[in-house]
Amino acid sequence: MKAVVIVANSARARLFSWQSSDDVAVDGHPQWVELEAFENPEARMRDQDVFSNEKSRNGTKGAGNGNAHAYDDHREGHRSEFFQRFARQVAKEVGRHVDQKGAGQVILVSETEVLHQLRQALRSALSRGIELRELAENIAQQTSSSVHQVLASKGLLPAPAQGPVTHFVPKGQAVRGSDIRG
Repeated sequence: MKAVVIVANSARARLFSWQSSDDVAVDGHPQWVELEAFENPEARMRDQDVFSNEKSRNGTKGAGNGNAHAYDDHREGHRSEFFQRFARQVAKEVGRHVDQKGAGQVILVSETEVLHQLRQALRSALSRGIELRELAENIAQQTSSSVHQVLASKGLLPAPAQGPVTHFVPKGQAVRGSDIRG
């Protein structure tokens, strides 16, 4: 079994790959690897950092003028568009990893509020025949091994094997000798 796993919330998405021991020719151990992490900077920004307080064409001011109902700047629509853009970016990368690894399954784990938009983006980005499984939980801040344990407890992946674990090393970051297990 080969799978790509997305663990996300509105601000962050992490991609993992799972390869069962049947698929691993080198050492015979299942592999759980964190592939990439994405940040959605707009999700963490305050309204005043994203939206203008300048006067509109009709002469009214935006937020902060004490007359909040006088004008609608469509903030929720803009926030939704920011997230949809983020979801499309994540889905595109998931599709690339699925193709690269020959995965037949994608597991999407996300908080309920975000699950629908990520699902739509994934269905557009994935080839036919790729199984999409879902879990509505926000575990994006958990460690890699905790994420694997949660997925195993829900029956989405086999239980973690005892033995070597491969860790994600961001681009440009050196691997220390003590980080290598052999």
